[in-house]
Amino acid sequence: MERILISFLLVLLSSALYGQGALPTPAEVYAAYPSADWKVLAPHGLTNIPSSHILPHPPVGDQGVQSSSTAWAIAYAGLGALGYQRYSHNWDALRRSPSFVYNSNKINDGSGCGGGAFMSAVAIYMSTAGACSWELMPYDGKQANSCGILSSTEARADAYRNRCDSRKLETPDLMNPDSYRMAIANGKPVAVAINISETLQRVWYSGQDYAVDSNPRGRGHAVCVIGYDDNDGTPNAPGGRGRLIAQNSWGESGGRNHQGLLYISYDLVRKGIFKEGYVLFDITPEKLALRPMPTFFSGTITVSANGVSPTAPVNWIVEGPATYEPGLNRLSIELIPTGAGPVTLTVSIDGERPLVRTLWAKDPRAGASQPDPEGSNSRHVALKTNANTQESTDLQWRFEPKPDAFLYAQGGNVNSILSPPNFRMAGLVKAPPEHDDQRGIFPTSP
Repeated sequence: MERILISFLLVLLSSALYGQGALPTPAEVYAAYPSADWKVLAPHGLTNIPSSHILPHPPVGDQGVQSSSTAWAIAYAGLGALGYQRYSHNWDALRRSPSFVYNSNKINDGSGCGGGAFMSAVAIYMSTAGACSWELMPYDGKQANSCGILSSTEARADAYRNRCDSRKLETPDLMNPDSYRMAIANGKPVAVAINISETLQRVWYSGQDYAVDSNPRGRGHAVCVIGYDDNDGTPNAPGGRGRLIAQNSWGESGGRNHQGLLYISYDLVRKGIFKEGYVLFDITPEKLALRPMPTFFSGTITVSANGVSPTAPVNWIVEGPATYEPGLNRLSIELIPTGAGPVTLTVSIDGERPLVRTLWAKDPRAGASQPDPEGSNSRHVALKTNANTQESTDLQWRFEPKPDAFLYAQGGNVNSILSPPNFRMAGLVKAPPEHDDQRGIFPTSP
């Protein structure tokens, strides 16, 4: 009886101490998220992958009392592992700020910093905004209400240079250890959502593996899978052989040997222990740049492609209420507005990833609209007032021609940031229940 009571108290204690915060992404939103294409992410599949591998990763951190696990899993652990080579093993320079990401994506439910965030929203944010350095926006997990700090212009510029993209794992891949093995062997961490069950809390606190769980229910939490070992464990022991290695954000108080890493059995993976999964990959810094790139233009402007050879075959595509004429050389164009609305420039050269930028023709405060680019069943979104700013701003989107059918994102508002001027926005939006005929999920860019 005494042993049972002590175990119960340990579970209660760990539940109170450990922050969590991964809100379950709505099924229709997760379904709309781009899926992992293993031919691209892991071209050689399982061929010649090692029996064990762990990615270089940042020191284990502690999210404290904030429900910021999604930011820790994707921005801190995931982007940290991806940027290891670029920062020449200098973790002091590499360390990314969970505050920058969580403060912009947390759900405002009246609980201060305890609202949590959707993993899908954080993943999208990381592909468009990125994460600034810890130095530019330090994280304080001891203060329950410290998540209201706004980012500086310097922080936003640094974040944009440190982004990662992601692809979701479909249900069969979520439950297949080989998915994580392929990703890790190809240098790509996987951020996953998991429930904090009583069993998980108990084994974490006692420094054991998370091998079996008869009742895997609990609040959502995010961790980042950074390694695997096919030979870890024994066939006849609970959980069998094979472990995934996940970096947690509860400090070094628990996990195997109390090192802050959670070892998860392949058997639990096959039983569906993960609720969401996002394969993370680095966004290569763009060699191509556009200058100038204003937020909006009311008359003819010259836009030039920088960072390439003067003889490079530059291809220009202009979409939206504008036309263009060749400039003095093939590296520049004269952009001429023909109406009010967002104009998308796509610039590419052979062998390089296309560069896409959005700016606004005429006055963006006029409520310009743009067809959704995803298919023939076209919807429109409209940007209402207060768009002409380089600071944080709330954007209200609506369907046309139903101005009363306001949209909401996963947490209630479609919140984006316009900074710096060449900043790209993306969001997942849907109409409220009273407009069931408009419930489709549409990616929007801007």
